[in-house]
Amino acid sequence: METIYLIGFMGAGKTTVGKILADLLGYSFYDLDEYIEKTAAQSIPEIFAEKGEAHFRLLEARALRSLPVRQAVVATGGGTAAGRGNLSYMLEKGLVVHLAGDFSRMYARAAGDGRERPLIAAKSREECFRLYQSRLPFYRKAHFSVDTTDRSPAEIARTILERLKERENGKTFPEKAERKDEREYE
Repeated sequence: METIYLIGFMGAGKTTVGKILADLLGYSFYDLDEYIEKTAAQSIPEIFAEKGEAHFRLLEARALRSLPVRQAVVATGGGTAAGRGNLSYMLEKGLVVHLAGDFSRMYARAAGDGRERPLIAAKSREECFRLYQSRLPFYRKAHFSVDTTDRSPAEIARTILERLKERENGKTFPEKAERKDEREYE
């Protein structure tokens, strides 16, 4: 089976859900940000500080294309889908799943998870919301979306697994998830 790419904003739960999903499927798991740090021998904040976001996005695109395209789950970075050619690549090579959720909750998780996130550190909450909104058109091109609001990572992984089974049986996917906060800032 093809690789499953998890896309969505920072704090959506891509890494946590991805690990569970990979375990359920018996697939390899890759966190794209961790893979970039390993191959670049630098942390993402160091890459941003020394070479800028454009260089990071180049490393991200290269790393994405170097990962296996079969029997893997890839947790992408929040901006991966918006990177030039990345979404087309993922849609062609695998199954793209958008983890949709409440912006306020994703922002709170991303800001408070202890990871250094250059884009959150450099922007206000309102600027992060605008960044989120600018990425939504890319996220919405996923094969399907799963609403993560008020659901555990295990529940989300099981929902994705159910959708995969439906796909194998030739069923079409339900409507994509859409949240009120995707349309307006509260």
